[in-house]
Amino acid sequence: MQKGANGRKRDERNEFKERLSKIKRVMGILCEHVDESGFMPASLTYPHYSACWFRDASMVSIALSRTAKILKRFGEKEAAEKARISSEKILSFCWKAIEKNMPRIERGISIPLQDKSFFSTENHLPARLGNDMSFFKQSAGDGIKSDEVDNVWLRQYDSLPLVLLATECYIKEFGISSGISNQIHIIKENWEKFLNYMVKVYKTPCYNAWELDGHQLHSYTIASIEKGVDSLHNILLAFGIGIGEEAKLIKAKNEIDIFLRDFFIREEMLCKAKDVFRKDGGDFESEPIREVDASKIIAFNYFKPACVGSDIEENTMKRIDRDLINGNALPIRYLGDTYFYGGRWILLGMEAARWHIAKGNVGKGNEILKYVEDKYLGGNGMLPEQEIVDPASTYDPGEYYKRNGNCVISDLAWSEGAYVLAASEYLESVAKNKWPAG
Repeated sequence: MQKGANGRKRDERNEFKERLSKIKRVMGILCEHVDESGFMPASLTYPHYSACWFRDASMVSIALSRTAKILKRFGEKEAAEKARISSEKILSFCWKAIEKNMPRIERGISIPLQDKSFFSTENHLPARLGNDMSFFKQSAGDGIKSDEVDNVWLRQYDSLPLVLLATECYIKEFGISSGISNQIHIIKENWEKFLNYMVKVYKTPCYNAWELDGHQLHSYTIASIEKGVDSLHNILLAFGIGIGEEAKLIKAKNEIDIFLRDFFIREEMLCKAKDVFRKDGGDFESEPIREVDASKIIAFNYFKPACVGSDIEENTMKRIDRDLINGNALPIRYLGDTYFYGGRWILLGMEAARWHIAKGNVGKGNEILKYVEDKYLGGNGMLPEQEIVDPASTYDPGEYYKRNGNCVISDLAWSEGAYVLAASEYLESVAKNKWPAG
């Protein structure tokens, strides 16, 4: 016997409430990552991830800001306020850390590109931080290992753009609270340095979103910098900005967008990367590497470069679906990824779900959400970094898998943030379409 309209609506309401409960549970453990200062370790259970990454923290701040606004609409005022406060704390920590590390940004601006020291980690923002707001340090054998000295693979250029984007998102959702206004002076006093730094680095090779291929340019990184300039512009507009200063920002954003279009769009697709210099010592290579990696999903969801129209976006996602998802629920990061015997990342599945929901394919987004909920969301509210792809593999670089007890990382804030954001946006879409008045 088929259910009537009232029965179906009742089931839909119950499913809505069940997912809302899951969001609050995951958000509870996510907020536990954020201490009073705003320092957010990437994982509470894996010592190697006890650092605070600018990237992870910014993404979590965005997720908490957006989710807080959605939860408030659903009458969940207490949970919404908890999320907002955690987002504010993260941003406060990030901006204080940027202020502390301003000499590194200033050196990066001043050192000529031809000088090899420009590419030293000490002349750029740290990608990850200790709770002292400086380079992360950890025990290594009989001593202490510092990122500043040992890990040039942590030279990443999306850190500053992502903090700017997270700040723009917070201001958009909540306006200027006391917690954020205390940090805005850092932006107002240093905005030209931030702009000059981003303009300088977007044409220089760096490590990509997955901390690989430091000799290349990556379209994800350049898209993040374009958005960083845009976010800087929008933040300054909120506080008043002169016409001349605004013109500088607009010019820089347009220049980066043209560069991204000319260098990385081929066959109506946003390509992955580009080798920087020819072997003969000449200028840039003529063609990008015509592959995709899953960082493009993040680029489309957060950065939305002006040169990437809907056709390019959809064609690139089709290639990602073919090459990186291949009939599975979650994508690998890039072809050949075997990190931790895995590569199918929870957060990337959630970003794919968000992309589908935003495009109106809510059913597909819900399928991905349900897969993660049913398979990985236990009672503790934690979500792992990724799932095992090849259980028979013996490839364990750095013995990370062995050192983690022969299992994947069980608690990753970035995964949890991506889940609460995707699940909240799904509920927002459902409520808008099914119960527009309620």
